[in-house]
Amino acid sequence: SSSEYPSPGVTTKHLVTLESFCSKFLVSPSNSEKLTKLGYSPGNRVVESLVETDWISVGFTVLGWRTFLSHHRKFCDAIIAGTW
Repeated sequence: SSSEYPSPGVTTKHLVTLESFCSKFLVSPSNSEKLTKLGYSPGNRVVESLVETDWISVGFTVLGWRTFLSHHRKFCDAIIAGTW
């Protein structure tokens, strides 16, 4: 739930690039390209509310999307904790 985080802006106030995010979490070039198509920047929590048709439209599989969301949440937790 959104109450777990102080504010949506907290997880986007950093200089981490999509390339760094993908490198750290070993995201494939193919999935990195899909994230670019979605306009994702690391920590943008809007992705958590996307519906299936949104991520399927750029070519994500269910497994690929769920794996990305897991990485995304770990990233947000690390930014909030100051451990990135």
